[in-house]
Amino acid sequence: MGVLSWPLALLAIFLVQLAVVARSANLQGGWMFLSHHEADESGLCAKGVADPSITCGGLFWLAMDEGLTLATIRNPSLSGILVFGINGGAGGGAYDSFNIWLALTSYPSEPVTYLTTEAQILAADFSTYKMIYMPSSATYASDGVTADQSTWIMARNWDIETYINTHYGSVMKLAARDEDEPFGFLPGDIG
Repeated sequence: MGVLSWPLALLAIFLVQLAVVARSANLQGGWMFLSHHEADESGLCAKGVADPSITCGGLFWLAMDEGLTLATIRNPSLSGILVFGINGGAGGGAYDSFNIWLALTSYPSEPVTYLTTEAQILAADFSTYKMIYMPSSATYASDGVTADQSTWIMARNWDIETYINTHYGSVMKLAARDEDEPFGFLPGDIG
């Protein structure tokens, strides 16, 4: 996109999101944001950018904010964000992007729990969290979801469905193009 089209694209995305929020009061279940964009790749949309709120990262913090807001409205007892597969700390694209975007939301102090091991992922109780967040795969963000972590997350697909449909939680997942089963954590095929 050209320089002038980014603000227009973000405005269009915001208007679509506003329409979704306005209609959400009558919907059943939680909220999902699935993207094939590797926005958390080191330096792509947040890291080192003077104002990540207006670059391509603008879409992702707005989406994160919407998911957290809808979970808060639909189930006020939920708290925190459960993060699968950010494998590292400051300096990694997935870690830095997630934290920059979270800081821009209406929930910058939301507690965050990071899960990286098989035992953690397979034993996690999703039912108390506002959001499950999954970064891009490690092919794009070096500290992103590994192939093993993707397999463990897929083993929880029915639990994720229950989390969305029963607890009204939100799910946000970035690029999964190189995974054997992109978005395989969903209980059905999205084509």
